[in-house]
Amino acid sequence: MAEHVQSGLDHLVSLGLSPFRGCKYGILTHAAAVDRHGRHLLSILADALGDPYRVFGPEHGLWSTHQDMEAVEGYDDPLFGWKIHSLYGANKESLCPAAELLMGLDVLFVDLQDVGARYYTYYATALRFLSMLSGSSTRVLLLDRPNPIDGATTEGGGLDPALHSFVGELSVPHRHGLTLGELVRLGKQQARLDVDLQVIPLVGWNPLGFFEESKLLWVPPSPNMPTVDTACVYPGMCLLEGTNLSEGRGTTTPFLLFGAPFLRPLEMARELEKMDLIRGCTLVPSVFRPEFGQKWTGTVCRGLRVAVTNRRTFRSLPLALGILAVAHRLHPEFAWRTQTYEFEETPAIDLLLGNRSIRRGLESGQPIGELVYELETGHPVSSAELEACHLYHRPAGGLS
Repeated sequence: MAEHVQSGLDHLVSLGLSPFRGCKYGILTHAAAVDRHGRHLLSILADALGDPYRVFGPEHGLWSTHQDMEAVEGYDDPLFGWKIHSLYGANKESLCPAAELLMGLDVLFVDLQDVGARYYTYYATALRFLSMLSGSSTRVLLLDRPNPIDGATTEGGGLDPALHSFVGELSVPHRHGLTLGELVRLGKQQARLDVDLQVIPLVGWNPLGFFEESKLLWVPPSPNMPTVDTACVYPGMCLLEGTNLSEGRGTTTPFLLFGAPFLRPLEMARELEKMDLIRGCTLVPSVFRPEFGQKWTGTVCRGLRVAVTNRRTFRSLPLALGILAVAHRLHPEFAWRTQTYEFEETPAIDLLLGNRSIRRGLESGQPIGELVYELETGHPVSSAELEACHLYHRPAGGLS
């Protein structure tokens, strides 16, 4: 039953930490790594095992203090005083730990909350860390957490290998339906990494459910992922990062809100309705002003708010593709992002889509259904590989 769901951290605590006493242990984690009582992994391990040997933080920093693509330097943690080593700095090389930091490491605990989308970078950080440990004697314990937007529904498709990047580490669907533990198992398998990886699984989790049904505590895993509703729209709405439309960063409802000073929201909503893309949601005309971020800071924007009314039927990827197509057709001011994105010079929209031809299809007015089909059938990961990495049973047929 839902009230008995245990996160990987809860499960580990129930098994006991005594086997790790005397080990030089490291931690790769962030703010969301709490047990069902709100105790953070750092406190739990320090109380049981003493101070860690190394602590690493992913993109956004250990406590989600930094915005998207903002470099995080190493620092002394304000709560515990330990040195925090950043795995998201000012260049691509910073995305992997320095080899000298791994010397003498007996065990690495990994606890990161994923949100169910290929672009979310925490699994990429974990896999790049594992690649550095390949061939070593370091043991890795990954404490699994639920996919908050269910572990059965997928949207989109695979990744063109030529578009591999930090926001496209694995060729899994845009909405992948996996947990972090399953993603890392898949990546280890595909890269043939020689790592002693053990995933401490969830107990009692239903892959057909959304996060709230687990009764676990939701702690925002990044500064622009405040709610599960945000995670529901993210697999599609993150595509707006590849444009000059605001995806709502700098407001209190990022990704649920989008727009620009030039956007005509009423006209856009009518066009999306004609295209039959408003399913499981309502689009609410809005006016907003981003207070920070890379787009339209301090400028009044016109836009739409995505109010999800039925998570089971809502699909964010077709909606987002429709938004891009309509914006391109209606607004001469609309443009694709040209600035460096996640340390890559490739157009951001191509990296996020994982496909170079979809952008041209959007520009030419190709039907959204055809574009969705092209994404779904492009560079798929094999069903055998997916099944080999699964840790949790998915009923045949998935969600209705």
